[in-house]
Amino acid sequence: MELSRSHRRRAGFSLIELMVSLAIGGLTITSMYAIGSATTRSFRHQEEIGSLQTSLRTALEQVKRDIARAGYLSTPNAQPVTPLAPAQTCAPVVGLSNPGALLAGISGFANNVPTPAGSGVDPTGNNAANGFTVDEVTLIGNYETSSQYGGVQLGPTNNPGELTFSPNTHDFRRDFTFWYQGGAPANNASITSIDVQGSLAEAFTPGRLVRIQTTGPLKHFAVINTAPALVQGAGTNVQISIVPAVPNNCVPNLAGGWIAPVSVIRYRVVDAPAPPSPAPASPYGPHARLVREEMDPSNRSALLPPPNAGAAPRRREILDFVVGFNLQFTFNTATLPNNPDVYTIGNWQVGNVNTAPESIRAVSINLAVRTPTQDPALPFIDADGNPLCGNRRCYQVFTWPGRASVRELRAEVFLPNLAQEGY
Repeated sequence: MELSRSHRRRAGFSLIELMVSLAIGGLTITSMYAIGSATTRSFRHQEEIGSLQTSLRTALEQVKRDIARAGYLSTPNAQPVTPLAPAQTCAPVVGLSNPGALLAGISGFANNVPTPAGSGVDPTGNNAANGFTVDEVTLIGNYETSSQYGGVQLGPTNNPGELTFSPNTHDFRRDFTFWYQGGAPANNASITSIDVQGSLAEAFTPGRLVRIQTTGPLKHFAVINTAPALVQGAGTNVQISIVPAVPNNCVPNLAGGWIAPVSVIRYRVVDAPAPPSPAPASPYGPHARLVREEMDPSNRSALLPPPNAGAAPRRREILDFVVGFNLQFTFNTATLPNNPDVYTIGNWQVGNVNTAPESIRAVSINLAVRTPTQDPALPFIDADGNPLCGNRRCYQVFTWPGRASVRELRAEVFLPNLAQEGY
C-alpha cells in the first residue's frame, strides 16, 4: 500500500489537471495581452493627440502673426473707396494684373473653397455636415523686415528707375549688418559689415514689391528688378532698380524718403503628396495640409521665383492633416453703414473683404486638424446609423468603423495696420 501511494506521488499531473492549468494560463495570457494592447493603443493615441495639439498651436501662431502684419509698411487698400485727388497720389503700379487687389492688406478671400481632390476634406459628405470646410486668403505687407529704411534718393545716374538708400540708419544696421570686434580701428571700436549676399539680398529679392514713402503724403509701389548692390557716391549706399520707375510727381519729395520690401502671401489648403507606396488600406488615408506661399506680384497664380536655382520654392507647409480653416471678419461700420459689426460668412461679406479691406478691424481664425490615423475603437455613428460627430469633434477618414480625433483652436487678431490709414 505504501509503495502504491509513493508511485502516485511520482506520477505528476493528470491530463485533466494539465488541461485546466493550460486553460487558466491561456486566459491569463490573453487578458494580459488585451490589457497591454489597449494600454499601448491608448498611449499611442494620446501621443498622437499631444503631437497634434503642439503642431496646431504652432501653426495658429504663424497664421496669427502673418494676419496681424497685413498692411504693415504697405497699404490697407491702394485703390481708395473715395478716390483721392490725382495730385495726392503717385502713379499706379503698371504691368501687374489687377493692381488694386494686389495692393490691399487683405484680398483674394474665398469662403468655403472647393477642397482638393483626395484631400479627405469632403464638402459633400458627413465631414462637411460637421462644419469642416476651408477658406483661402491673400495678405500683403512687409513680411521680411521689421522696419522701413530711410535716405532714399534717385540713383547716381539720376535715373528714376534706380534708387539708392542709406545703410547708415539704426534700423538698417540692426537688420542687415554683422557686428564684431576688430583690431583695425585704433580704439578697437565695433566694426560693421553689410550682409549684402545674405539678409539684404533676401529682403530685397528681385520680383518682390517695394513701397517707397516720400517725405510728403505720396507712396509708390514697384517691382524690384535687380538684386541690391553697394555703390559709391557721396558715401556708400545700397542701390536697386525698380519697375515701373518713380513717376515725376513723386520725385520732388523723394529725397530722404523711406523704402520697405512688400510680400504677397497666400494661405490655402492643398493635397498632401501621396506616400511612396500607397496602399488602399493606408492608415493615413488622403489628407490635406495648410501651406503659406509667397506669390509673384506680377502673376498671382504663380509662386515668386526663388533667388537662385538651388534655393527652396516659396512655399512652406504650416500644418498637416488639416480638416478646417475658416476666417470671419469684424468691420468698422462707419464705412459700411446700416450693417452689424460682425457679419456671418456669405457672398456679401466676401465682397467687402476684397473691396474694402481698410474697413476690417479684426479677424477670427478657426483652425482644425485631425489625428493621422483612424481609431476603430472610436465610433463615428451610433447604433441607429446617425453620426456622433456633432459639434465638430470628430472626423471619419475611411468608410469602415472608427474615426480620427479632431482638435480645434480659435483666435482673434486685431488689425491696426489696416486702420491707421483712411484709404
